[in-house]
Amino acid sequence: MLELDGKPIDLTKSQTWGDSIKIKPNGYIEQTKDGVTIRVEPAPQQKEPNHDYVDTRRGASPV
Repeated sequence: MLELDGKPIDLTKSQTWGDSIKIKPNGYIEQTKDGVTIRVEPAPQQKEPNHDYVDTRRGASPV
């Protein structure tokens, strides 16, 4: 869960914090100040490595 100023943020709904911060439902945040808009986008999620892989080669040592 994400919190801002101690309050939970529902990232599935658009929200506005103060006069300048907007939280968009697709995960990015915009802040407009003095006519300049800064947009922060979430980093692409990396696929988790498959830790269930079993090496079946001859002589392979178990992890």
